[in-house]
This record gives sequence, structure tokens and C-alpha cells, in this order.
Amino acid sequence: MSNPVNLVLMAGQSNMVGYKTDEMSLPARWRKPIPKASVWSDGQWQPLQAGGNYQRNGYGPELSFANEFLNNPESPDDDSPLGIVKVARIGSYLSRDWEPDIENGLFDALVSQTRAAMAAGPVVLKGLIWIQGEADSINEKDAKAYKKRFARFVEALCTALGVSSMPVVAAVVDPPADQCPYSEPVRQALTDPDLPLYSSVECQGLPKLEDNLHYSSRGLSILGRRLAVALLRLNNDAPQLVRKWLWDSDNYQCWYAGPTANPDKAVVSLPFALKGDGFKAEGFGLRVFEKRNIATVYVREKTSIWFQSPETLQIAERIRDYLGQETQIVAYGASMGAYGAILMSGILKPTKVLAIAPQYSIDRDVVPFETRWKRAIGRIGNFIYRLEDHIAPDTKFYVFYDPLSLDRKQVELFPHTENWIRVKLPFASHQVLQYLLDSKLLNLLLDGLFEDGPDIARISKEARNLRRTNKIYWLTLAQATVDRRPDLAMYALEKCKELGGPARKIRLLGESIDQNIGIDLSQYAQD
Repeated sequence: MSNPVNLVLMAGQSNMVGYKTDEMSLPARWRKPIPKASVWSDGQWQPLQAGGNYQRNGYGPELSFANEFLNNPESPDDDSPLGIVKVARIGSYLSRDWEPDIENGLFDALVSQTRAAMAAGPVVLKGLIWIQGEADSINEKDAKAYKKRFARFVEALCTALGVSSMPVVAAVVDPPADQCPYSEPVRQALTDPDLPLYSSVECQGLPKLEDNLHYSSRGLSILGRRLAVALLRLNNDAPQLVRKWLWDSDNYQCWYAGPTANPDKAVVSLPFALKGDGFKAEGFGLRVFEKRNIATVYVREKTSIWFQSPETLQIAERIRDYLGQETQIVAYGASMGAYGAILMSGILKPTKVLAIAPQYSIDRDVVPFETRWKRAIGRIGNFIYRLEDHIAPDTKFYVFYDPLSLDRKQVELFPHTENWIRVKLPFASHQVLQYLLDSKLLNLLLDGLFEDGPDIARISKEARNLRRTNKIYWLTLAQATVDRRPDLAMYALEKCKELGGPARKIRLLGESIDQNIGIDLSQYAQD
């Protein structure tokens, strides 16, 4: 398959499975493999057909869906094949079986099979087809929570697959009232779950079996066609990015997303440190790069160990291997991610690295003055990499930092050669990225990313001009003037508060000024 696979996920319960369907009841021509359509089964793409080995018995709406998707006038005209990942279980509950936090549940099965399909070759993720809700209509508590749980399920699925959003089409199921007395809240939730790129199709009136709960073969056929039409229309407004899963281990995830499978320019984006599960965070800068249609490879680290793993350089090699030696790379990261971008530069050989508030190390043997990362270094121990052994000699490194912060000592340890450009942003503290975002300077940082940018002189000038509208500036100024100018510190805190600064930090710093300096600050709070 030379073109990327148009990938569709299909998930749900019995009506997605295809309850009591029998392929032998179909005309002979409908029992043959569907041309250009495959289903992911046993770790590979297999022909999609009734009676295939992708499920134990029968078939669901995927057969008519595939025929409609491939032959509808609105179908993609690029001759790309259709690939379906189907995960469904009879009687499954959204509230339990599909819960993202349940280990080895149906959510995990859908994610792992989808990633495996994405690893097999480039895909364009067309979206999710969802047929479920009957089980959650049995009791009132599940039914009332359905809307919130469904939104959470979709959001968690997007994050797990490394996408900002995806088209979702759901069937608005209509189970009988005697078996599912609380179906109305579920139907309302499926009609309007408050999700982007969403559509639903009505199931009322579809032919059913005698149990009045499950759709007949004809009913499933009609439903599959309706779902395909809805998904095709929804994709008219969805980004059509090519995606490829590059790495999937217990510690690291890495994937590519871009306008083509073989870009001539790409960003490699690495995350900053997180307290919780790094796999539950979006790819660093994902929404910005997707909006700009920039080809990007994202790396996620489950636990923030500052890339002190043998996998790190293997991932760098995998990225360069996928992109090819001729692709121009820009590496991008903040704090821990900036460290990682510099560490990987020797293998990635990027033309430039955008390092925002980078740390040379947090290893006490290397930076004995560093005391900010006690928990992290306690977890990591000594670093296994000497950063200077891995820095690409010909890459341009743009280092953005606050020279008034503790980061100054870290930045001084990097080489002082002409290809290291230091950009000073006073009063940005370690939150340089947030400082740039608040000042609306991120676009300037990314303009000319693969050409002559970033425009350092303009960024520095605009940062100075806009600093009084930046909550990070005022908070950092307050912290810097507590001892010498408590009046100025309190004034800065008030400005920070007006701009929506962090309430807890403002309160604690205000209390600290009052207690430590021992003066009445109420006059300044009123100014």
C-alpha cells in the first residue's frame, strides 16, 4: 500500500459487534473480500470480509461502512486504502469497560491496536465510529454520567493517540424502555456531547431482531452506510495529517504527524518535566504545530527522568531513520525538553535547536550549585550522559533564558562559540515559554523556523515593550524586590493579579512580604 491508509476506529458493544449475524445469510458477492479495505487483526492488516478472522462470529456495520466509505461521491480521491481497527464487546459499559483509567480494559485494547496499526505504516486518522450506550441506559447513575464520561473517553483517546482532536461519529442508540429505562439521558449525550468535530446518526426506525434491542443484518447495513456518510462529511473540516507511530515502550512514546509521509522539513519536539504521568499529556506544542501544518515528531516520557535512559539515543536514531538523512530538522524543547533536544542533537543533526530555559544538567556531580530539582535527581541518581559528548558541532543553538534567574549559571556552562546564540529575557524566570506565550511572541519564535528565523532582535524588543502586560514579568519582579522594595513588590503582585496570575503564588508571596518584612502592606494593596 503506497498511499497512507485511511484509518477508521470502530468501537462499542453488541450492535458494533453484530449480534447474531451470520455471513452465510449474505449473498455470495457480499461474502468476498472488499477491495481496498482491510481490518487490523493478529498484528497485521487482513482483508475485510464477512466471516473474516477479526472477530469470533458474524460481522457488524463495518462491511456496509467500508463499501459506502470507498464508493461514496465524497470519498477521498487519492486511491488510498481503507483500514479499520475494530474493538467491541457485547454488553460493555462506558462507565466500566471503556474507562481510560482501567488497566488492560477495552480503552487500552483500542489504543494499543491503533498504535500498532499506525506503526505498521503511515495513516491518515479519519476518526472514530462509536456504537454503544445500551448498557449504560440500564441504571440512572450511569445514564446521567454518560455525557461527561463520553467526552472524557474521547479526549483521553485523542491524547493517547497523539492528536489534538479527531472526527467522531456516534450512533444514537434506541434500546427498548423495558430493558433500558434510562436511555433518554444517554441519547441526549450522544446527540450533543459538546465535542469538536462531532456528528451523530439516528438509530430509531432501523430494523431489529425479535429482542427489540439488536439491529438485524439489514439494520446494521443501513447504519453502516449512514455512519460512513457522516464521517466523510465531517472530514471535510478535519485536518488530513499523515501519522506514523515510531516508538512505544513502557518509558517512551514517539510519533510523527505532518502533511506528507516524507517531509523535507520537520520539527522534533521534546517535553518539559511533569509531576504526573507524561503519557497523559499532549505532545509538546502539538496544537501549535498542527494548526500551522508543520511536520513534527513528538516524544513523550512517562516519568520525567531527563532522558537518562539507553532508549533516548535509540529514539533519536529512529527519528532520523524515519525522516531520512536529507530532511531538515529543527529540535525544540523547554527546560527538560531543551536538555533533551541538545542531547539528541548529535544524532538528529538539526540545523538549529530552539532551547527554552535549558538546563545543562541537574546532576549534583555536574552542577553542585543546583538545588531546584531535588525530587527529580533523587529519583534519577547520577546522569548516564555527559552532555558535551553529544552536542552537534555544526548546529545553531538558540538559547532563551532569564539572565536574572538561576538559569544563568546553567546557561554559562554551554559552549561559547559563534553557533550558540543566547537570547536574554529579563524577569521571565524559569517560565520563559509561558512568558513568550503571554506576550504573544511564540509566532515570532516559529516564523522562519526552517529559514533565517527566529528574528532575535525583534523578539527581544517586543519582549521589552510588552513586559508590562505579562503576568510572569510582574510575579518575577515581585519576587526579586521583596527584600529591597516591599512597596514595589506589592505593586507588582497587584499587577500580576489583574492579569490573571497564579492566585496561590500571589497569596503566599503577599503573606511572606507581610511576615518577613514586618510592615503593614494594606496601603499598597489599595493603590
